[in-house]
Amino acid sequence: MKLTTDSQKLLLDEFEYAIKMMKASNNADKKLFYFSGLYGALSRIFNIEYDSQLVFLHQILTSAYNNINLRLNAIKGGEAVVQFPEGFFDKLTETVEELTERIKKNEDLYSSMEKITILETVPKKLGTKRKTRTNLIFFDQSNKTPNKPII
Repeated sequence: MKLTTDSQKLLLDEFEYAIKMMKASNNADKKLFYFSGLYGALSRIFNIEYDSQLVFLHQILTSAYNNINLRLNAIKGGEAVVQFPEGFFDKLTETVEELTERIKKNEDLYSSMEKITILETVPKKLGTKRKTRTNLIFFDQSNKTPNKPII
């Protein structure tokens, strides 16, 4: 991602604040509220300084927020068949931390964006989680690489 130092600092400050608040909250609604700040921060930056990867990341984070919010509202509305896996919001926070570190180091963001995209679909698919000790690992369900951990 090609950003000026000032834009990158502003973006990182907002991402780090969102991560701090996501970690501090025990409430899924609050965690998701702070997660929504991520795509808001991206929007403010690409209105000043355009970068195609910013736009792509904005789309992924917006989609993730919308899909997670839909599931959360359905659960609150009484649809209890498909719940979030245990540790879901912790894994989302960890993935945002990874993304933030990649932005700091000017590394490619694709793998972090892929993880966020996979996370947003997890509540829709039963059987895509496996709990091991303290880690929640999501597996590739394609025929290409069965049982290969993605997250």
